[in-house]
Amino acid sequence: MPDDYAKIQWAVDNATDGDTIIVKDGVFHENIEVDKRLTLRSENGSENCIVQAADPSNDVFHVVADYVNIYGFTIKDGRHGIYLDNVENCNIANNNISNNIHGGISLRDSSNNIITSNSILNSGYDGIRLEDSSNNVITGNSISDNWDGIELEDSSNNLITGNIILNNRHEGIDMWASSSNNITGNTMTNDGVLINGYELRNWNTHTIENNTVNGKPLYYFKDISGGKVPEDAGQVILANCTGMLIENLIINNADIGIEISFSSQNIIKNNNVSNNSEYGIVFYRSSNNIITGNIILNSWWEGIYLVVSGSNSITGNIISNNICEGICLDYSDDNIISDNNISNNSCGILLLDSSNDVITGNNVSNNRGTGIYLSGSSSNNITGNIILNSSYGILLWASSSNNNVITGNNISNNRYDGIKLDYSGDNIISDNNISNNRRGIWLYKSSNNNITGNNILNNGDDGIYLYKSRNNNITGNDISNNSDDGIRLEYSSKNIITSNNVSNNSDDGIHLLCSDDNIISDNNISNNEEDGIDLYESSNNNITGNTMTNDGVLIKGYELWNWNTHTIEDNTVNGKPLYYFKDRSEGKVPEDAGQVILANCTRMLVENLIINNTGIGIEIGFSSQNIIKNNNVSNNLWGICLGYSNDNNITGNIILNNEDDGIDLCYSSNNIITGNIISNNDWVGIYLGDSSSNNITGNSISNNDWEGIYLDYSDDNIISDNNISNNGDDGIDLEYSSDNSIMGNIILNNGWAGIYLWHSSDNLIYLNNIINNTDNVYSCASTNIWNSTEKINYTYNGKQYTNYLGNYWNDYKGSDADEDGIGDIPYIIDGDKDEYPLIEHFEHYFAPDEPKVSVSTDKHEYRAGDVMLINITFKNPKDERKSVKFLWILDIPDYNLSFKVINNKSLSLPPGFKKTFVISWTLPNLSVSFNASWYVALYSDGVISEDTADWRYV
Repeated sequence: MPDDYAKIQWAVDNATDGDTIIVKDGVFHENIEVDKRLTLRSENGSENCIVQAADPSNDVFHVVADYVNIYGFTIKDGRHGIYLDNVENCNIANNNISNNIHGGISLRDSSNNIITSNSILNSGYDGIRLEDSSNNVITGNSISDNWDGIELEDSSNNLITGNIILNNRHEGIDMWASSSNNITGNTMTNDGVLINGYELRNWNTHTIENNTVNGKPLYYFKDISGGKVPEDAGQVILANCTGMLIENLIINNADIGIEISFSSQNIIKNNNVSNNSEYGIVFYRSSNNIITGNIILNSWWEGIYLVVSGSNSITGNIISNNICEGICLDYSDDNIISDNNISNNSCGILLLDSSNDVITGNNVSNNRGTGIYLSGSSSNNITGNIILNSSYGILLWASSSNNNVITGNNISNNRYDGIKLDYSGDNIISDNNISNNRRGIWLYKSSNNNITGNNILNNGDDGIYLYKSRNNNITGNDISNNSDDGIRLEYSSKNIITSNNVSNNSDDGIHLLCSDDNIISDNNISNNEEDGIDLYESSNNNITGNTMTNDGVLIKGYELWNWNTHTIEDNTVNGKPLYYFKDRSEGKVPEDAGQVILANCTRMLVENLIINNTGIGIEIGFSSQNIIKNNNVSNNLWGICLGYSNDNNITGNIILNNEDDGIDLCYSSNNIITGNIISNNDWVGIYLGDSSSNNITGNSISNNDWEGIYLDYSDDNIISDNNISNNGDDGIDLEYSSDNSIMGNIILNNGWAGIYLWHSSDNLIYLNNIINNTDNVYSCASTNIWNSTEKINYTYNGKQYTNYLGNYWNDYKGSDADEDGIGDIPYIIDGDKDEYPLIEHFEHYFAPDEPKVSVSTDKHEYRAGDVMLINITFKNPKDERKSVKFLWILDIPDYNLSFKVINNKSLSLPPGFKKTFVISWTLPNLSVSFNASWYVALYSDGVISEDTADWRYV
């Protein structure tokens, strides 16, 4: 053909058993099924007769008949070049077989075939593959640049001889679960022989003789006791050998340098095993061997690989630049890995399902993955190693990596975590130096571990991080100078954190997020940049006996049980007690407090405290009707914070130099903030977030780094009579906040806007002095009222007027032709405007009043035992000192009773004086109900000012 048939398949279809089909020169695009006893040969050799697969997903030649001979073709681009499928006595010779997706020549359930003098290259998998095939002869072939050269699986009694096998990407000859094969006289370059199998007969029944690897002998010893492997070896295989010495060999560019199975008490030392395409040294089911002083470099897989091998000693080797692990133990127990230098591998040491191994004194550095990696491995001892510059220092991965001891290691400069435990429990991590990693120690869903006595320093994230981990013991560690939290728990419960030194971390000392029932006791917590202990959305934690310096406790959470379920006792802050009151009604906080926390408390008095250098000086959550007055709260993280707290009075405090806000209200309403000095805080003077109906009046708010007052999603607040000056950003900032009243404030010399409005409308802003701010006002997507909503009687240049009044703007450019003190044209505000701008400061529009007194109570109705808070405010708006007399009377008109509390007391009120005095009175147990009234008055020749406050006793 093709004289008779255009296709080879047509010739096969029309032939009878025993025919010879001679194929003339040409290129044939076919997939040929040979189902008869035929001889197919080219007329003029393989170079001239090419059979290329028409369908690359099928075999070029698929042979299903015995006694088929295929000679002299180029066969390419199919699934297999030639596939012998359950056949015998076929001959495949003198073919050039290339670029097939799976294999060049493959045999399945086929015996007594001869494969000779073929050139087989560039197969996707095997050049020649035998599966369940026996008594075949493979001789004189050239097999190169395939995945495997020749692979045998469950195949026995085959003869592989005289082949040239080179540059296959994995094994030259791979025998898997096979026995009694004869491997003789083959020449291998950059290849070798690999034996695999679960049984001894897979290893010690072969004949492997007179083969070379890279021009040097391949030595295969089986069933030998004693002796030394010659030093000219190109590859070494020991099967069922004892007491042999493998020393001073140089084995390069084989598949496996040294392979040992079912062997014991051998010594492998001082060899250079490098650049092998699979492993450097492999042990299978071998024990009590010594591997020492070897140099093992640049293997494609592991440098040293132990499978089901125990009680071996791997010591003093240099193992580096292997593509996978430096050392891998797979189901291998009781081995010692010591004093090796293991570097620049994918992973330094990997244990898979291996136990009771000792890893000690190794230098494990610069590995691309993990330094030491345990998966499903327990009861190992990892001690005294140096582990540097890998991804993870030590990683315990997957379940059942339990009961390991990790102690005395130096673990530093790893890209991720120094030590990470994943689903691993009952491990001991002690006395390690863990520094300059991303995290020091990370426990992920790992419980019952003991972390003790470690130095955990200078890590780029948390020192110790627990996620969904329970019942761990963290004790006696030095956890300092980490770039996030010292210890961080997320969704982790029933852990014990005790007797640690937690200092100088860049965030919190100890941070709990959604973590309950933990014990934090007897720790030394100091100089962390944020909080000493931060309890965020956590409950039922026991915080006891901790010593905090320049730190404190922070509680955050949206539910009451985040605040009032903890036990916080016997802690000190800067040598002074931390007072935590929960579910308390009435009482006074002792004046020696280092920090104060009120949780679900009512009518408590926090007065005359000096609180410096803690987290939050005074923190109040879910609490009401408390008085915080006359305290000095300075140099803390925050000054005073209220969360979910209403009807409290914050008055007369000095709040300076805090790192965040001076006063911070979140979800808090109807509070009074008055008469405070709030200066030089690093963030905001007063911050309101989601807080409404608060009264901010008469405060001095200056030199804060950000805003003087900042309202965020906060409505219906009153901001009045404050001096807001020299703040680094805005004087008053409203964002997404409406229906607030801003009046009578002096807003001066602030670094950005005097008043800043962002998506904030329907605010009432008038009678403010807005002077010399970088931008006196900025308004975006906001429409507000910039003048009084009713006409006001006022005096200007000695004349009386009645009109609406706006604000004083020092950069107003308009005129006042009618000299009524109101500009003739509006002051334009970014699309909004002040229709009635003042020509002078608002004070000039009102003659100074006489001194005034006012009285109020914190509520209207009282019962026996209630604490009434009586607010008496004195004002002297004059520019001169004023002498007056003060009268205070309790009237009970239901019984025609009147009691003088203070009678005719002389007072001298300085110019501009304004102060509120809060008096606490506990009501006695009386048998009747009545209406009552407080009456206060100032008088000189006659009554100057008077006021009343009505209340009822029931």
